[in-house]
Amino acid sequence: MLSPKIKALLATARIANVPSVVSNVFTGMMLLIFFVGDPPELNHRTIYIILAAVCLYIAGNFLNDWHDVAWDEKNRPERAIPSGLYPRWLYLVIASVLSSSGLFLCIGVSKSTTTVYLLIAILVILYTVLHKKHSYSIWIMGACRAGLYLLGVVTIKSFSSFVSDVPFTMQQLALISGVIGLPMLGFLSYIAGISLYARYETRSHELSRQNSAFAVMLLLLPSLTHSCTASFLFTILGDFANLGLCNLTMLPFIIWTSLTIFFKRPVSSKVSRLLAGMPLADSVYLFSIIFASYLTNGVEQDNLLILITPLIPLAAFLSALLLQKIAPAT
Repeated sequence: MLSPKIKALLATARIANVPSVVSNVFTGMMLLIFFVGDPPELNHRTIYIILAAVCLYIAGNFLNDWHDVAWDEKNRPERAIPSGLYPRWLYLVIASVLSSSGLFLCIGVSKSTTTVYLLIAILVILYTVLHKKHSYSIWIMGACRAGLYLLGVVTIKSFSSFVSDVPFTMQQLALISGVIGLPMLGFLSYIAGISLYARYETRSHELSRQNSAFAVMLLLLPSLTHSCTASFLFTILGDFANLGLCNLTMLPFIIWTSLTIFFKRPVSSKVSRLLAGMPLADSVYLFSIIFASYLTNGVEQDNLLILITPLIPLAAFLSALLLQKIAPAT
């Protein structure tokens, strides 16, 4: 049985959402698989960046609770600072130590990872300052999470040599931008959709019909953006039979998200389930791209990480559901 103080720290860290951070970074490492050829390796680079992403995510949560103490005193008095479990200054110290630790880990990898890390950190600070004041802050939150894909992209060892192999044609640049940008856009939209729902956790009324329809669109968009690379490949090859099979990879995500949205349940429960479902968006991309790579021999088939990578988001999804029983996700 965990003590109230430990449970409060785990709740502040949003520990149930940490597995999805790992899944996001791994997915980012796979976005350029058809261009660089080499799959990500389990080495100090990938481990450092995953730890850096986790540090930054947890730091952002502590910073958020430190900043929102006045609002929490009125609306979430059970949280650690309003309830008197911890002093407010301690949360700022924890956030500073964790974010600095993540930065040092990125510096030890490359300038590219350090730059992306700092950009995400700036977005985290902007969201912390603005999210209670402006409705558009949901897009900032989405950008924070979508940035983890980009962090994964610049982590892979072959990225530096890939970008130095210039010049690219306009068609190549457009294709590469789409391969990276579309999944980032889809995940940004998914997080914005969750944030839109989360705004109504402490309100007596639910989303309007218009806002609800908009949230549904945002939440289901990854089913398209995360399968587009593999779908585009099969379309170019004229392999419409496998194109249909490839589209089945989006079913777990669509089913879980749809059941969460359309079944009548409290908003807080919907938000928690949608947060647990974040890795399922990653699974759409990973399963479709691995399926495509095996059929087209675009990636080495004897690499163990290639085999286990699609299982990472499923493990993250199940871990999130289990961790939500220990500490709330919001």
